[in-house]
Amino acid sequence: RAKRTSQLARLRLWVRRHPALAALLVLLVVGAAGATAAAFYLRTTLLESEANRQRAEEAEVASKHKLWLSYLSQVQARRMSRQSGQRFASLRALKEALALPAPPGHSRDELRTEAIAALCLPDLELAWEGGAKPLGASGFAIDPTLQRYAWADKGGNVHIHRLNDDQELLQLPGNGLVDEYSGLQFSSDGRFLHHCCKTPRGTRSRLWNLAAPKPEALLDDHHGALAFRPDSCQCAAVYPDKTLRFFETATGRELRRFALDLQADSSFSLLWDPKWPQLLISNRTTMRLVNVDTGKTREVGLKLPGGYSWVAWHPEGRLLAVSGETDHKIYLWDLFRHCLVMPPLQGHNTGGVVMCFNPTGDRLLSTDWSQSGHLWDVHSGRLLLTLPGLAVKLCFRADECQVGTESSYRPLLYHFQRGAEWRTLVHRGRSQGYSARAASDSEGRLLAVSTGEGVALVDIVRNEEAALLPLPGNHPLCFDAEEALWTHGEHGLLRWPMNADANGRRRYGPPQWFHGKTNGDRHGSSADAQVVAIPQYYRGALVLHRDGQRLLHLGNQDDVRNCAVSPDGCWVVTGSHSLRQGVGAKVWDAREGRLVKDLPVSGLCTVRFSPDGRWLLTSSSEGPRLWKVGTWEEGPKLGGTRLNALGAFTQDSKLLAVGDKPGVVRLVAPDSGSEIARLTAPEPVRLQPCCFTPDATQLVVVGLETMTLHIFNLRALRAGLDELGLDWDAPPLCTTADTTMARLPSLSLQFELGDVQQWPQADRLQQQAIEHLRKKEHTKALAALRQAVTIAPGFALPHNNLAWLLLTGPKELRNPRQALTEARKVVELGPAWAMYLNTLGVALYYTGNFADAIPVLERSLRAQRGQADAFDLFFLAMCHHRLGEEDKAKDYLKRGKQWFEGHKAKLPARWVEEMSAFQAEAESVLAQSAAEPEG
Repeated sequence: RAKRTSQLARLRLWVRRHPALAALLVLLVVGAAGATAAAFYLRTTLLESEANRQRAEEAEVASKHKLWLSYLSQVQARRMSRQSGQRFASLRALKEALALPAPPGHSRDELRTEAIAALCLPDLELAWEGGAKPLGASGFAIDPTLQRYAWADKGGNVHIHRLNDDQELLQLPGNGLVDEYSGLQFSSDGRFLHHCCKTPRGTRSRLWNLAAPKPEALLDDHHGALAFRPDSCQCAAVYPDKTLRFFETATGRELRRFALDLQADSSFSLLWDPKWPQLLISNRTTMRLVNVDTGKTREVGLKLPGGYSWVAWHPEGRLLAVSGETDHKIYLWDLFRHCLVMPPLQGHNTGGVVMCFNPTGDRLLSTDWSQSGHLWDVHSGRLLLTLPGLAVKLCFRADECQVGTESSYRPLLYHFQRGAEWRTLVHRGRSQGYSARAASDSEGRLLAVSTGEGVALVDIVRNEEAALLPLPGNHPLCFDAEEALWTHGEHGLLRWPMNADANGRRRYGPPQWFHGKTNGDRHGSSADAQVVAIPQYYRGALVLHRDGQRLLHLGNQDDVRNCAVSPDGCWVVTGSHSLRQGVGAKVWDAREGRLVKDLPVSGLCTVRFSPDGRWLLTSSSEGPRLWKVGTWEEGPKLGGTRLNALGAFTQDSKLLAVGDKPGVVRLVAPDSGSEIARLTAPEPVRLQPCCFTPDATQLVVVGLETMTLHIFNLRALRAGLDELGLDWDAPPLCTTADTTMARLPSLSLQFELGDVQQWPQADRLQQQAIEHLRKKEHTKALAALRQAVTIAPGFALPHNNLAWLLLTGPKELRNPRQALTEARKVVELGPAWAMYLNTLGVALYYTGNFADAIPVLERSLRAQRGQADAFDLFFLAMCHHRLGEEDKAKDYLKRGKQWFEGHKAKLPARWVEEMSAFQAEAESVLAQSAAEPEG
């Protein structure tokens, strides 16, 4: 304590002696303390500021995430709304979402999926609205090119304005004070305008040439309804004297006139057929077609109890859309078949229903007095969109990008998208619709699809059935390299050769027979259709080799209903429909029929090879699985929903489509198993992929519940995704613009059936003949075969069997000359199987045509490919002997005996019996001199 007291005393002394220094020292100490406090305060403030900044950033990110999710929810809500904006507004919302970060657990893939769903939808959205017209306006019309519109005032003067900016371009003098109404109509090219109105002095009509340097009235009289020809070069008008007169629109010169039986007190409307030289003349109770060249008329068969309200002509000229005056329904009438193509379209609740087809013809736009707009799918009759405020004047622009209309004489323009990325086609048959069994031709335009009425050939460019093979119980298998169609089912395995004339008309048939009646389950075929696998249920499967004309029976398996053949024809895979575990799929050697691999797949299994032959796809209750061809090891996992349905590969095998949950098809890369995209349809039905077109631009699927055919236009979808920056990572598809119905004419297709409808009965008769032969009842067998060729002269197999019996049966039944006639008929009908050629060669030998028989038998021997060589070799030996060529005869006999001896153990008993007889005959013949007659 004393020491501290002494130190304080010395400090006080120093402060008294150095007051300035002491003050400075105090200031330094206080400053240091203040600086420390300030530093602490600043550090605390900075930390709080950083925390606030981080919280703000997190809040901003969270806000963006919420906004991203909000946009996603908006799009998902619009998808099934069938309201205006389901496409346009959805795509705008997706663009906004793309500018935001994806929330945790979400990705751009979800936006791609929703974009695909939106692109598959049609839409109408208001784009521009013109100014209101003065009170008393009367009449309104829109130029079909959507460049101008016209309206008439109470004095009958016509005002023509430009669309988009509403500027008035010209004014046409009036017809006098309008008493009731003023009707205006532009020609299709917008160069002519028809104006008809009722004045106190009666009806007065004018046809104006707007393309002239100064607009002039070409017609100025009292005609009523007028219709322009589709090319605007002519027009037709109805006159009070009940005549129909035709004029040249450029000059107003009358071309011809016809007197019609019309009701004098009725007002008529005229419509010119878009494709054919005829007019439709109608009023509220009658509709008649008038030939524009002859004036002849015929009634339209459609009768509506309450009368007609409005009629619209389909751009292809085949269909009429007619609205009922009292029931407000829309009827689609086929003028060629004289029937309704579907049940009436119902959706309007008030009168005044008017309709307009889009130029492509797959959409129908309708509205009514309440301005309740409806957009319909012409092929399915499905309501696609509802739109309030759509007035009764409707006009599509030629490129379909816009629709023009008016509301209280105010012009309106709508943006329009018909939703061509997703198309639907409904079978018009009496029974069920399309099944999932389908095959595409090499061009990718024609699709063969199984229906309840037979096999339909569908033009997938024009969305229409081009032809129907009317053989119920038959199904498509494939198109081969020569564009022939293969079918299977009740009438057997058939090949329908295709022939096209100089005008492009295609004819399929008459058919060629390859095998008897088969079932309706899924057959398999190699790429060249040389190997065909036929499911045989509990007997396994049957493999047909065209090159050797032989049938190979595979081993037994539980309930085989699906078969697949590798593209090169080396492998056959059979799929079981059994519920037993582990018996779903078996792999076989297609040439030998040897079991190669049991794949550990559960039952109810479908199978398909990829076109490049690298992958086998199996699908069962376990879901789709890939297997490496050759090693049969399982490939990449495909994931997705378990679905027992086939998938479809693109031609290059780089993309696989598999069905998923209802309304969804997944595109997967087979090499990695990664999902490329999800195609989401506007309908919540299970979709089963059928096939891609060869250029991979279209994916054909079938709705399993609705049995309707649907097509995803992948080229259009990817173009729309590319605009958003959402296209998947893959080389661009063919850049050629989509071909529409307006650019391609309808396909002209025809099936030449011949007598194929009698083939099942003939086949049963020849089966009876085989049974008779087994029982040695040759006379009954001969009678059955004669009956078979009588009822089905175009069926080759009964002719062949008849010829063979006439050649090799009991001596009292033999007739070589008749057999030769039958054998020549067989080869003419085709195909040129070794069996048929052998029969012809044998018939030529027995009728003494030895030199002619040799090339036929040699051709048969080449086609046999070692399957039944002795049938040819023994007869070649006898032919050469008859011609004095002993060395060749002995060589052929030697080869025949060697072949027979080496194969006898594996041959059918009937073949062994016949070959033994032929060998004995050949040895006997060669033991004679060439000049000696046959015994």
